[in-house]
Amino acid sequence: MKAKPEELRSLGYSSRKVEYILNTVNALKDSDTFESIKDLKGLGKWSINYILLRGLGRIDVIPTGDVGFRNKAKRFLGVDESGTN
Repeated sequence: MKAKPEELRSLGYSSRKVEYILNTVNALKDSDTFESIKDLKGLGKWSINYILLRGLGRIDVIPTGDVGFRNKAKRFLGVDESGTN
């Protein structure tokens, strides 16, 4: 299904956000790697990792900059604040 810009706008996205979304979708048609989309305007590292992990099912992507992920990983691994067990 292809979303039209006006459909995305009707969902409350700004024109700029619609542009970023459509640019990202077009870039991902050809590749699903961080390097292929890292230079797109409007996307940061967190957003790219989220898209790859959640949107494309890339379980090899680890969102190391995500505070929630880091906190859960620390609890799961039994690591205290100093970084030791």
